[in-house]
Amino acid sequence: MHIKNLPYLLVFFIYSSLVFGQATYLPPDTPLPEKIQDLPRVIEVRHFPEVVHPCKDKDDRGYYFWKHNTAILSKYDDIRILDFGIYIHKKTHWALQKSYPSRILDKFFDTEKGTIFTGQPYTFPNNWRKDEMLSEGWALWYFIGIDSDFKRVCGYAFVFNTNKLLE
Repeated sequence: MHIKNLPYLLVFFIYSSLVFGQATYLPPDTPLPEKIQDLPRVIEVRHFPEVVHPCKDKDDRGYYFWKHNTAILSKYDDIRILDFGIYIHKKTHWALQKSYPSRILDKFFDTEKGTIFTGQPYTFPNNWRKDEMLSEGWALWYFIGIDSDFKRVCGYAFVFNTNKLLE
């Protein structure tokens, strides 16, 4: 190899490590669950972080924890939540993992009578997954509600749980 090719080789290795050395976390290209497919998406849903690495907890050593929080917000109207929950991605489709009635929203998000009021953010601070085994995959949190005109609306957000343990 000639020394004059060294800069090109260096650029190639740097580019390769940046592009191929880091995982990209893009939600699966799979149709949304029918439950929310045709509803207007007006409820903002956010997870922090959006990519969650497992960790061990000193108080519960037999388990791995994927620790994140989830926030919801309506910018346009008060919305009474009818149903919310989690779908897990299964290679070709979204499988319903858990569905909650509106009264549980009050417990998780500190809402009143299952209602999110315009401009008021609500947070589920300890939205943690717990398991004895390391695994990874996509989840989709969804919220279905009814606005002041009795129109059904929704919101959803994806979260990715990795199997790369935080030290």
